[in-house]
Amino acid sequence: MSRVRLTEQKSYPFRYECVVRVYDVNMSGHVGTTEMVALLHQARHQLLMDNGLNELNLGDDETSIIMADMVLNFKKEIFLDDSIIIESNIGEISEKGFRFFHRVMKDGHPACLAESGAVAFNFQKRVIGKIPHTFREKFAL
Repeated sequence: MSRVRLTEQKSYPFRYECVVRVYDVNMSGHVGTTEMVALLHQARHQLLMDNGLNELNLGDDETSIIMADMVLNFKKEIFLDDSIIIESNIGEISEKGFRFFHRVMKDGHPACLAESGAVAFNFQKRVIGKIPHTFREKFAL
């Protein structure tokens, strides 16, 4: 089975800095898949908040997101008390979804590349929605 290999983006305009906490490491003593997903979730939340949005409101008071997929490519281990920077970008915006691109940096080098797909969703109607115009404007390249 072939691996999915991610490539670094040209730019990651958003930065989220943190120190790895006790509950960010697994039984092997490093940040594993589950823990990395949680760290990326926090960075994603902060990216949206910094832009006046959140996962339940993409700017029109009705459109939320659901995560459709995620890929992680680990490059080096991350341990307890390590300082990391999660650099992020939003791209590939389509009518009904977009992608989050992340690069986790440790000591100035990539420790993980990650990519996830988000789909617009209206929880009141329980249907896939459309990405609001205001969201498109905020993240237009």
